[in-house]
Amino acid sequence: MSLPSTGRPVILRVLALVTTLLVLAAACGANGRSTDSGAETEAATATQAGEAGESGEADPAVVGSGAEGHPATTPDSAADPVAEGSVAPTSSAPSTTTGPPAEEDPPLPVRCRGIDLPLQPREITFVLQGRLFAVDFGGTLRCLADVRIDKEIVPVSNLRWSPQSDAALLDQGRVITMGGGGRSGGDASYDGADFSVPSGTALIWAEEGRIALASTTREGFQILAGPVPADTAPEEEFVVEGVVYHPDGLHLLVWGRDGATGRSRLLVTAENGTAPALLMESDSAVISDVVVTPDGATVLYVLSADDGRELRALDLEAATLVDESGDEPVRSLPPVRPEDTTLLYEGVRPLGRVVPEPDGPRVLFAEGSCEAGSEVLLVDLEEGGYEIAAAPGVSGVPIGFLTHGSVVIEGFGETCGSPGPLLGVDVDSGDVETVMPRVEVASMRVMRSQPRFNLLDVEMTPAGYGPSPDTPSG
Repeated sequence: MSLPSTGRPVILRVLALVTTLLVLAAACGANGRSTDSGAETEAATATQAGEAGESGEADPAVVGSGAEGHPATTPDSAADPVAEGSVAPTSSAPSTTTGPPAEEDPPLPVRCRGIDLPLQPREITFVLQGRLFAVDFGGTLRCLADVRIDKEIVPVSNLRWSPQSDAALLDQGRVITMGGGGRSGGDASYDGADFSVPSGTALIWAEEGRIALASTTREGFQILAGPVPADTAPEEEFVVEGVVYHPDGLHLLVWGRDGATGRSRLLVTAENGTAPALLMESDSAVISDVVVTPDGATVLYVLSADDGRELRALDLEAATLVDESGDEPVRSLPPVRPEDTTLLYEGVRPLGRVVPEPDGPRVLFAEGSCEAGSEVLLVDLEEGGYEIAAAPGVSGVPIGFLTHGSVVIEGFGETCGSPGPLLGVDVDSGDVETVMPRVEVASMRVMRSQPRFNLLDVEMTPAGYGPSPDTPSG
């Protein structure tokens, strides 16, 4: 990718040839899906001049993109980052960002042709001044969507993409889909919400201790039937703290607290939250920030205790037992304890923003907070989890992988919650290049492949909660 303002960065220029081959392969299998980016990008200054000649005033969403007068992004949560294991900015305290010198924002395209299919298997996207942009490996910026509300610029602090890359999730459950559809949201918290797998036609998240589900094209949401206790009082219910889809699209991984025992548990349920099975249980530490690697084989999670934080990995594939004594092999996955899983990293500061490599063994995560400084670290699952600093001296959070050796990091701004730099980092050489001087929020748009490991027909230990698989959700 080349810088929109200063030319092609050294660490990304070498990706062009490899990416061309990947793009050709992806295009052949797209079944007629269009990858035309629309039209040429236009400089904001030139467009403003034309619009001013027609209307007499420029659109405030496209008048420059400098920090002056720019609305600050809203923090994700005001909770204690140590207690929550979060590294998101939580106040307006000065950050400790270090990195490349500040640069002027390049001209931004303002003609938004709508969300199209990605031009590469991995594409950087970001929000700035009320617009959603994508930048390709050649450094070309495309405006994908106008994300203002009633032509008013609103802060955006969340950006996620559906598995098919045809819909974007913003703050408070707001969704923009290909073709201009979506939903406005705002009727629930939507904290930690993400798309269903593989279709991306629904959102799922934890709402007031239960699993919530919403359509990406209709307003409103529903609470799923499980997991709830079979024969216990309401105060002894299982309190859901987070939920993610397994990449097989048939199961959910649900973590939370058992009301009767106070233990932190990780469950596996059917897609509608029923038939909960126990995967992991901890007596004293708290399980959080659960992520499943794209191949479906490994569960990454943060374990928090009074004396520190740990990033751990559970190899589902290795933990699954196969009994071949009968006519047909029987697969089973017994419950495990956290101490029986692989320790990848331990420290005393908050851990979070765990990002696995789409098709490799590397994992990015952040340690720290905006106020005290946050270091982006990298571990390799195949090399025993010895961590390295992805970008020494840069305070921020990981966004994702461009290639096996290059990553994208969002640095913190001058104050926590203000726009910060978007950086490309070669983790082998340590070279850091500025992709954009300032962004509100960024996300990798990735073309996902089918997982090689699934939980279909794997026998697991019932967790002792209802309802049964036959109970309808709603």
